[in-house]
Amino acid sequence: MKYENRQLTAKQQAILYKKRDNPNWSNTRIATAVGCSDSHVSETLRNYDPDKLNDDGTIAVPVKSEKESAGGRLKWVVASLCVQFWGIMYAFGGPNSGAVSGDQAVLVFLFAWIVTPVVIFADAQLQHAEQVSNRPNRVVWPIASFFIPVVASLYYVVKRL
Repeated sequence: MKYENRQLTAKQQAILYKKRDNPNWSNTRIATAVGCSDSHVSETLRNYDPDKLNDDGTIAVPVKSEKESAGGRLKWVVASLCVQFWGIMYAFGGPNSGAVSGDQAVLVFLFAWIVTPVVIFADAQLQHAEQVSNRPNRVVWPIASFFIPVVASLYYVVKRL
């Protein structure tokens, strides 16, 4: 699990410092010394450990990983990748079916080829908005998926999982 330092308010820092320096004090006594309510002291001590408070007034808190993040638009990237595979397969003599011609398959592939970088950009943008821990580059991945359609798109999906 990854951690990041969160800056605490001055009152929260004072509460944690008082509790760390005086472990036997009650919440009421800490509240009186700091100048806040008992409930604020209780909530602060419930959420943060005084022993983990850094000297700069920050405390390490767990960060949501990208797997816990909303799936974003990754499902659309996967769907577009599947359409690209399908288009290539049929364009180069896939299953003999009179329902789809090679030209139609190429047209579908070209559509997916154009749409995939847009969807990858939208997915990367969402990952940045959610501030996940490992964010994909919003410029490199769409460009790579445009110039190396299937390979770069597949690699993007694998890196996201």
